[in-house]
Amino acid sequence: GLQFYAENEERSMLGFSRLSLGEQHIISQIYTMFFSPMPFQLVLVDEPELSFHLMWQMQYLGNIKAVQNMRKCAFLIATHSTQVFEGKFELTTDLFSQKNN
Repeated sequence: GLQFYAENEERSMLGFSRLSLGEQHIISQIYTMFFSPMPFQLVLVDEPELSFHLMWQMQYLGNIKAVQNMRKCAFLIATHSTQVFEGKFELTTDLFSQKNN
């Protein structure tokens, strides 16, 4: 299993279950994305930002790009959070406008 250490003087060991839901979520996602996809696969991600602190949402795109570069896979992400894309709206498609066209 995974073990985590607190940044305190004692370097207390924390089990996965002692992490916050958001911490568990982001670690599970990145672990799965890094170790599961075969090269050149498309990975579908639905609302990855659930339980994420705002700062984690804003770092998400960078994390995804790092995994994408290492694993040579592509991601299709469905989200309601504009923070996930760090203002890079050229990477997005608005499904509402697509429906109206």
